[in-house]
Parts: sequence; C-alpha cells; structure tokens
Amino acid sequence: MADKKNLTTEKKSRRTKILWGAFWGTVLSGALAAGVTIPVIQAHKKLPKPLPVIESNESIIEITNPDGSITKIPFEEITKLDKTVNENKYIADQIKNHITEYLYNKEYEASLKYEAIYKADKINDFRTIALPSKETLKSEETKKINDLETRYKEQFGFDKKWEEKFLFELAKPEYGNAKSKEEAIEYKVIKRMEANAYRRYELEINQDFTYTELKQGYIVANADVYYTIDGKKVELYKKGDHIPLPFAIENENYVLPSESDPELKVNKPDEFKVPLFVTKSFIFEEKNPKKYINEWIKQQQFISSDLTLSAKPNSSKEKPWVVSKDEIIKLFTYSTYEKDDSHVSIELGIDRLAKFMGLTSLISSDTLTAEQEKQAKNDKIAITNVSSNASNASKYGADGFKNAKSLISSSEPKAAMPIVSILNGDVTQSGSGFYKYDEKATLFSDLRTKLLALFESNAELKEMLAKTEPIEIETNGDYTYKYSEINEKIKKFINELEAKDFDKIAGEAFRDAFAFNSSETNEFDKYKYATVIKVDKNFVIVSDSGINIKNVYKLDSLEVSNRLIKRDLAIQSKANISDGFNQPLFDLPNMFKEILTENYKVNDLLHKDDFIAYLKTKQYTQYQKDVKVAFSDEDVQKAIKYYDILQQAALGQELRDKAKKIREYIDSEIEKNFNADFIYKPDTKQFVIRGHEDQKLDTYFFEQLKKFIEKKEKGE
Repeated sequence: MADKKNLTTEKKSRRTKILWGAFWGTVLSGALAAGVTIPVIQAHKKLPKPLPVIESNESIIEITNPDGSITKIPFEEITKLDKTVNENKYIADQIKNHITEYLYNKEYEASLKYEAIYKADKINDFRTIALPSKETLKSEETKKINDLETRYKEQFGFDKKWEEKFLFELAKPEYGNAKSKEEAIEYKVIKRMEANAYRRYELEINQDFTYTELKQGYIVANADVYYTIDGKKVELYKKGDHIPLPFAIENENYVLPSESDPELKVNKPDEFKVPLFVTKSFIFEEKNPKKYINEWIKQQQFISSDLTLSAKPNSSKEKPWVVSKDEIIKLFTYSTYEKDDSHVSIELGIDRLAKFMGLTSLISSDTLTAEQEKQAKNDKIAITNVSSNASNASKYGADGFKNAKSLISSSEPKAAMPIVSILNGDVTQSGSGFYKYDEKATLFSDLRTKLLALFESNAELKEMLAKTEPIEIETNGDYTYKYSEINEKIKKFINELEAKDFDKIAGEAFRDAFAFNSSETNEFDKYKYATVIKVDKNFVIVSDSGINIKNVYKLDSLEVSNRLIKRDLAIQSKANISDGFNQPLFDLPNMFKEILTENYKVNDLLHKDDFIAYLKTKQYTQYQKDVKVAFSDEDVQKAIKYYDILQQAALGQELRDKAKKIREYIDSEIEKNFNADFIYKPDTKQFVIRGHEDQKLDTYFFEQLKKFIEKKEKGE
C-alpha cells in the first residue's frame, strides 16, 4: 500500500504540466472571427492602476503551448490581427449577400427547364415544379409589408405615431433589423430565396421518373418542349425528340428491379416511379451527389458489429473479475447453427466468439455467397444466445455507419479513442492510432480452457465440454431433445456451485485470460489489460461495464461506398435481394449533411470561376469607407482567408475541449491502475504510453489528437 501511495504522489508531482490549447494565432483569430474583439481599452483594464502607456512591442498576453514553452504576444500583433480579421470578415459577409441571389437565379431558370422536360410526356400532370422568379417573390413580400404598414396606420394613425411603431416592428430580427421598408422587403426576399438557393448541397430520393423512362434512358417528347423566361421563349426539343437524363446513371444512383421482381408485377413499367438518389438541384450538372462522396469517405466511415459479455474487472486488478452464473451458462450452452443444406452444427456459445463477423459478412462483397449468408445467420443466433445485449441481433450486432471525426467530437475519450485506434492502426505500424494492440489470437480458446476448471468435480461434463470440434448432425436427425437435456444438466450444475468457488474460478479465468503479458511485465503490472486487444480479425475492448467484441468494417474507398449505396437503392426500388438483411445501411437524404456545412458551401463557391466572374459584376461599400467598389480577386482571397480562420478556430476550440477530457481520462485510467498501456518508469518516475515509451504521455496524446483532427478538417 505504501508503494502505491508513493507512486500516486510521484505521478502527480512529476507529470509535466501542460496547458492544452491551440497556438495563439488560432486562439486570437478565432475569437475575433466569432465577434470577440480585444480593443485597447480592454487591454488597459487588465493592467494595474495607474495605467502606464503600452509600448507596441510590449507583451500583454502569455500562452503556454502544448510542449510547455511560452509564447509572448506583443500588443502590436493584437491590433494588426484585429484589423485584418475584421476586414476579412466584413468582405466575406458582403460576398455572402450575393451568394444566395446567384444560386437562386441559377436554380430558377433550371427549374423552368426541368419542369418542361419532366412534363414532356406527361400531358395530365399539373404539378408545379418551377420556382417563382425573384420579381414574383419581391411582389409578394412587398404586398405583405404594405399590408403590415396599412394595419399600423389604421391602428395607430389617430395619434400620428404609426410610422414610429411600424419602423420599430421592422427593426426586429424577423425583418432583418431593417431600417426601412425597402430593407425589410429585401431581407424577406433573400430569406425566401435561401429556402431553394442551396439545392445543389441538399440530397433527396427523387421519384419523378418511371421505370420505362430510366430503362430506355430518355423521355420521348409528345409535343414541342420549351419554357419562357423574362418574356422570352426558350426552345428545347421538338415533338418526338428523345430527351436524355444524363444525371441518372443505372447502378450508381438508381437500381432497376428486374422484370421478374414483384414490384413490376404489381405496377406497370410506365407507372412505377424509380427511387433516384440525387441532389435537389434542378441543374442537371449539379444533380449527381457522388461529387461529395470522397470528402465523406475521408471522415473515416465505419460500421461496427458488436457482441457483448457482461463479465468485467473487479474493483482492483488483482481480484477475480465479476462474472455471473447466467453468463457462464450462456457460454456453455449448446445451440444449433447452420452447417450446410443437409447438416447442422451443434456448438457451445463460447466457441462462436472467435468466429463472430456480424454485418460484415453481408456487406463485404458485391456478390453474396451462401457461405457469407450462413455466417451472418449464425452470428445472429450467437448474439441472441450469448450476448449480454441481444437487442441488435436483427441487425447482426450493427448500429449503422458512423465516422471517426464525429465520434471524437461527440463521445467521451473512453469510448472514442479505442475506436480511433482500431481505424487508424497499431501505433507501432504505419497507423496513427493511440494504442498498441495486444495480439491474442487464442484469447477465447484460452478462456474456454480456464473456465473448464468449473467442471472439475463432474468428469463426464468436463470431458464432453472439453471437445472443441463442432458436432455435425443431419438436419433431419433427432438431436433436439438430447442437447436440451445436456443443457439442463450444465445449467443445474453451474447453479448449484458454491458462490464463493464459482466467483473465484470464473473470475480468475477471465482475469488471467485477458491479462496483458510480456517479458517486461512486473508484479506491479500483473493482471492489467490492454485498451485494444486484437483477436484475428476482431477487436476486443474491456471496460468497467463489460467486454465488447467488435468486428469493424471500414468504408474506405469509392468502390465500397458505391456498392453499398447501390445496395440501399436496390432495397428502395424493391429489387429482389436476398441477403437476409433488407434494411438500408444509410440515411441517403442526410448522408452528406455533416460535411455540407455553411462554411463548406461558401468556400466551394469561392473557388468556382463562374461565381467569381458573377461577383466581379457586383459592388460593395469598402471596409470603414463610404466608397462603392467592384469585388476583386483580392477580395475573394480575403474571404477565403476568413473562412480558413473560422475552420482553424473551430479546430482550436475542439482541441481545447477534447484535450481537457483526454487529460481527465488519462488521470482516471492511471488512478484505476487497470490499463496496461500506461506504463510507470521507475527511473524517470513518470508514466509513458506503451509503444511510445520515449515520449511524454500528455504530449503524445495531444499530438495524436491534433494530427487526427487536422487531417479530418483538411479531408486527408
């Protein structure tokens, strides 16, 4: 006990003190970009009175960097930063005012064309698709404001204060804090346009086109096709022309059911509307959503299939683990699993743990084999029979696609960091995970062997349970009663064991099987376990709530992404698929929502030549000057710099938020003294991370986190 107390004191006193945070430029730029200024008067208030004059090179802020060094920030840097960031912000805001109108105008004309083409072979379809013109919107909003003005005149005209009250109403956020009728109308028009301007960045499952139209790849015009804009007629196609649908690509953003599928027996091909995965844009060139998929993949998409056990470590690492009799009964219960068309396999629950693959069996290849389908069905049975949480058995242990970046942002380090390590690889290899894997290829067979000690007093049961080969029986054989009877004997035997004996034998079996062992393991580190244990293709994570066996499938290529999107679209169109799991993997309309942020949209346009050319035809009032000038390339670059600052500020904030939690996580893991990845070095009297013993613990974790988040922000 004395050694442990000394160790705790040493670790607290010797650990390098680090103020987690981003570099000062990001911190201050982010503060200014968010609207927080640091003017001279505020700087003065920080100083003792009487106030001295601040020299331009005088340091007024000190920041401790992650490596412990000090950055001193002179006053002149603050004033420069204030002017630069605020000017760039002003220009970015001025540009943004033109983005909505630019995008809406594009969508408006395209919507006229889209409606004309859509109705080219649909005489009786009276649906209105086209957007209203800006002039129509302005007319409608002008009428609303005029009506509002009339109501104020009627209500307050007798005391001649109606105008004051009317302008007070317009000054509310609902009208954009307008100072006049004209400003209020313009604001309302812009808000109306915003609802449809950004359609190229929004996704949907569109069902505008029939099986016949998509099958043949075109619409046959039953009359001349044209639209009218600004009073001018724009001719598109003549009667009888074939109108192509270039944005619709079979087996990429739609899947046609075969002629033998039930859907086409119920519906006529000319009537069945095929689900089409597209953006909401009316512009043909902007309709395919696949342009966003590479950016989405870079966020490290994955799906984890889990099988859990309730056995868990005790209050100290030396004690036997906490294991229930019910858990052991599940592990040593015989169940029926599929073998082939004429045979079944009788196996213990514990023998299915190492074979677990979950949903991966069904989604890992384009063509599903009978073997893969059988594996998935057997995993479903195993989850139902063995897992401490069988609620996800119908989904083969999976809970939908997630990505590493959102996991880091939304989850506690305890849950997120092991997964990030799994996705990024063993730290001793080329990967950039946090932890070094503990390779235990025989973990579950070793656990099985150790647990057999429970049956020491029943030689017959022990001999039978010691057999590791599955028992093959003909499907039509008489085996149900026999193994039900054996299962009852096993259950009765375990339940009748003395609690004290059971707790010791079962608890020590789990403790010893999961313990990290190496030639360097000393008495102090005995019975600790690694954060990430690798068992063949699976990963095992131990926590104070139990054991999680994870099979992680990475969606790390365009080929894999397209294949799984195609699978979901086949389900949407009710094409005949028979993989035993007919639930979509994705929420397709919201699939890219996380990456298509406001900053992404604006930044995207700031790099498009056609928008920049449009922008240069517009004017704005210069920053802190009453002078109107046309937008220039320099203005565009200033806006780009501003959005870069916003991104860096968000990164800095995320680092600061997560760094604090990671520090708490590290402290907690060291305090609990279960984790084999945190190694105490007596010579330096410091803790280090296994696999990177030459680095300071705090610094290593921060740098890994920083690199990971930066890569995701840059889309690498």
